[in-house]
Amino acid sequence: MVFDDIRRRSPERRERSGSVIRGPISGMVSRPILESDVRRGSIPENNASEAAITRTSFTDQKPIASGNGVAVYVQTAEPVLYLQGYDSNDPTSHTTSMLRGSLLIRCTKQAKLKSISLSFKGKSETDWPEGIPPKRVEFKDTTYIMNHTWSFFNAQFPQAEHGYGADAVQLQKGPSSEVKDLGVTGSSFELFQRSSSPVKQGQTSKEMKRLSLQANHSRSFGKGESASGGPTVAQRGFKVFHPGDYIYNFELPLDSRLPESCHVDLGYVKYELEALIERSGAFRANLVGAKELSLIRAPAEGSLEQTEPIAISRNWEDQLHYDIVISGKSFPLGSSVPIAFKLTPLAKVQCHRIKVFVTENIQYFTNNKKVHRLEPTRKIQLFEKRADSTSTSSYPGSSMRVTAGGGIPYDYRGAAASGEENIPHDTTNLLGNLDNDSGSIGPTEMEFNVQLPSCHFMKDKVRTEHLHFDTTYSNIQVNHWIKVRPCPN
Repeated sequence: MVFDDIRRRSPERRERSGSVIRGPISGMVSRPILESDVRRGSIPENNASEAAITRTSFTDQKPIASGNGVAVYVQTAEPVLYLQGYDSNDPTSHTTSMLRGSLLIRCTKQAKLKSISLSFKGKSETDWPEGIPPKRVEFKDTTYIMNHTWSFFNAQFPQAEHGYGADAVQLQKGPSSEVKDLGVTGSSFELFQRSSSPVKQGQTSKEMKRLSLQANHSRSFGKGESASGGPTVAQRGFKVFHPGDYIYNFELPLDSRLPESCHVDLGYVKYELEALIERSGAFRANLVGAKELSLIRAPAEGSLEQTEPIAISRNWEDQLHYDIVISGKSFPLGSSVPIAFKLTPLAKVQCHRIKVFVTENIQYFTNNKKVHRLEPTRKIQLFEKRADSTSTSSYPGSSMRVTAGGGIPYDYRGAAASGEENIPHDTTNLLGNLDNDSGSIGPTEMEFNVQLPSCHFMKDKVRTEHLHFDTTYSNIQVNHWIKVRPCPN
């Protein structure tokens, strides 16, 4: 996945609930190291041969299209592409990601092909079950984000007469032929012509000159004739591809301002590589196949969103003062959210439990944002600590510890600070016994590490427990808020 713009809460919204603390977070698909992958761009020309995908790269691949002795494969150099930055209006975060890969045409028998092309397409679509206002006769809004086409081979191009337009051609082994590697400008006709006319030893210079003149004369042909004397490739409208592998490399820089891939209940953003092979002949249908490609949003270089904390200091009815620090503004899915608490009683008050939630808001827009749809807010409890029991977590991996106060006896404070919960403590108040003669009056300090669900873990969960990452696309906006709710009494 994806990070989103982080918005601070307005003062009016902060005061809406005195016992609920909220902060914005966003999520992304887990990726251990992003910076090296994001910064990696196009390879130098002198190392282009190392980046070209060879035949062995397609060993475990399934063809995206096949039929009548022709199979089509697409392999990208990177399994996913990363788009840097949250704010599309910030010119300092604009970068490019390089889409690289190869298209393989594998012929097991001779095939007559008219053209070979590959397209990179980006499309978004939102569903409107009630119809798009004002007429409400359309129920889908489709936007084409981009469309780039590589035309690798076309029988009408002049170059088609002398080659296949491929970066590498490896013909199958036959009874009297071997595997040949041909360049872009090479042709099988010239190759076989050279191999069938070896130079005899002992020829004089006069004989060699006579043979050269004869060869030049035989290769001269009029307009509209090929080297073999028949019609040209353009006139036939196709070129015969002999059994073998034909590899076409492609490369395309992508702007980081493109929307990331996403899929929600009523919409999606999708990118595909679509190959089209036009064939000649009766009952020879064209081959069309597509391979989906994921674009993931990643933080920009030097971004502080994952390290800049959110600090909240507030009073609850002049009886409890609490300080809460969340160590970051955005977090990847599958990671944990560190939250530190300092609860200072101002009177005899009880705090029975503390809950941590995450809410997800999804909005859809169309008609230049004139039409808006807001889905019901989804609320998922991540963590709960009760005074009368140990902590509970919706997703495995959460932990907590008491670093000060909490009515923990002196001899057990070291164990409480290391995360041990099965120790003597007050079962009615997280702040401990606040009687004047107890000697335990003071602030209580706790640290939570709240686990966020991973993509792998959510596969086995029902849809209501799924979390989608934040998005930056204007027509599909997904945002999250984290809520910390102390329950004093």
